[in-house]
Amino acid sequence: GGVNTSVTANFVGVQQGGSSNTADVEATGVNTAAFVEQAGSGNSSTITQSGTNDNYPTTSEVPFPGGNDISLAAGVHQTGHSNVSGLTQSGNNDFADILQSGDGNTSSVVQSGSGNNADVDQTGNSNDSYLTQSGGSNNATVNQLSDGNVSNITQGGTNSTATVTQGS
Repeated sequence: GGVNTSVTANFVGVQQGGSSNTADVEATGVNTAAFVEQAGSGNSSTITQSGTNDNYPTTSEVPFPGGNDISLAAGVHQTGHSNVSGLTQSGNNDFADILQSGDGNTSSVVQSGSGNNADVDQTGNSNDSYLTQSGGSNNATVNQLSDGNVSNITQGGTNSTATVTQGS
């Protein structure tokens, strides 16, 4: 894995425990923030951000420039084992937070519009979540709390909201 930033004012934080984890982060936009926390083993995360102000922390968020608690930052948090996460943001002011605390989960978030929000929580095992948003000001929330669930959300246009809850 590797970290590549090509513009100042981009923030990248990677924290990995466990073993056999990989994180590939590319932040080439303006004022982007990419955070990866992987505490389990065998996790893989890829983040590509080329927009403006994607997941960029405000002064009320931690970590912010000078902060030190990556677990509170928006980004990818994988605390289970053998999870795969892909996050691509090419729009402006997009926000994504992905938590995979179960084992064997797959998550893909692609956002290309402006002002989109994605929140994916997979606490069960062997779940798949695919979320694509283009357009502007769309919101999507996925909660997969049991095992073996599949979620697929595609939103275009503006001001759309999708919520998926599977399991309890």
